[in-house]
Amino acid sequence: MIAYKGFEKNLSCRGYQFKRYGINETTEANCRQNGFHCAENPLDCLVHYPNWRNSRYFVVKAFGDLDEDDWAGR
Repeated sequence: MIAYKGFEKNLSCRGYQFKRYGINETTEANCRQNGFHCAENPLDCLVHYPNWRNSRYFVVKAFGDLDEDDWAGR
């Protein structure tokens, strides 16, 4: 799945330091807890990272055991 992901300026999210190139992976699919969340709509990244001056945004490819849940309104 092609999706969009927001990060802190140093490419970290919820304690996980992501690599810019290569594969970032986790053994757990609890996305919002460990930083492995992404969005199909790029504007949804602004919910987690609204300060675009201190954030970075990437197009990502999510694959494997995907936990697709509805977080809107939580």
